Amino acid sequence: MKIFRRIGIATRAVWDLQNWQEVLSGVTRGESVPVIRLRDGTIIHAAHALWPHFSETWYHRAYTRHLSIPRGGVVVDVGANVGVFSLLAARKARVVYALEPASDNFRQLTRNVTTHQRIHPLQLACGATDGRAVLDTTADPVSYSLYTGGGGEDVEVVTLSTLFRRLRIDRCDFLKLDCEGSEFGIIGDTGAMKRVERVALEYHDRLAPQRASHTDLISMLRTLGFTRVFQYGMRETQGMIAASR
Repeated sequence: MKIFRRIGIATRAVWDLQNWQEVLSGVTRGESVPVIRLRDGTIIHAAHALWPHFSETWYHRAYTRHLSIPRGGVVVDVGANVGVFSLLAARKARVVYALEPASDNFRQLTRNVTTHQRIHPLQLACGATDGRAVLDTTADPVSYSLYTGGGGEDVEVVTLSTLFRRLRIDRCDFLKLDCEGSEFGIIGDTGAMKRVERVALEYHDRLAPQRASHTDLISMLRTLGFTRVFQYGMRETQGMIAASR
C-alpha cells in the first residue's frame, strides 16, 4: 500500500514541480530539499526541511482531506510558516490572509508569495488575547509556539475577532490553524468563530491550557454549529480536526 502511495505522490510531483527530478532524487537519498519550483513559476524557499511540510499539505492533504477550499472564497491561514498551504489555497480562493509571526519564516513567506496577488502576508500571531507575547523560536521553525516557554522573539498577537475587524471579514470560508497551542484560544473566540464556515486545524494537547484537550475543541465546535466534525492523523498528543457547518 505504501509503495502505491509513494508512486502516486511521485506522479503528482512530476505534474506539479519544475524541479521534480532534483526534489525526488534528494528525498530518495534522505537529503533536505531547500527549494521547490512549481510549474506556474512560483519558487518556494525554506530554511528548514521543506519536502515533508510540502508533501503533507499538498499530497497527504493534511488540511483538505475532509474539506475542500471553496472557489472564490476567503481563506485565513494562521501559522502560515513559509506559505505552503497559502499557495495551495490560492489556487481556488479569492483571497488568502497568511499570518506568520516569526521574522525568519515571514521573510521566506513574503519571498515565496510575492507574485501571488491573492495572498496577503501579515506578520502576526493569533491567540486568546490582543497584545504582545514571546514566541519560542528555539525549536524547529515549523514548531514555533507562544506556549512552550523558551526564549525568542517578541511578536504581536491578535484575537480572531480583532483580525476579522481589521480585515473587514464578515465571513471566513476556510480557517486553517497550525499554531502550536493557540488553537484553543482561537476556537474559544465564539463571536468570530460564528463567521467561519470551515476550519481545519492541528491540535496540540500537551500545550492545552488548564488540562483541556482536543475533545474540548470538538465539543466547542459542535456547540458553535459545526455539524460535520472529523478527527484524524492522531499521534501521541497531537492530531488533526476538520469541521464544517
